[in-house]
Amino acid sequence: MIDISNLNYKYKHGGIVLEDINLRINEGEVVSIIGKNGSGKSTLARLISAVTMQKDRNYFNRRNRYKR
Repeated sequence: MIDISNLNYKYKHGGIVLEDINLRINEGEVVSIIGKNGSGKSTLARLISAVTMQKDRNYFNRRNRYKR
């Protein structure tokens, strides 16, 4: 399961990309993330896969907990 609560993300030299994102994906579910160009789809995918981690936030990816 992937469980995200109150996720906010801002690029170092840019504006807010994700604001107050809440998402739960249960094991076995198939989910599509759709939206306009520049809406944060790839950023959210990177955060979910723990490729990019924001300082002082917790991320959950399946059974692993990442904190940076």
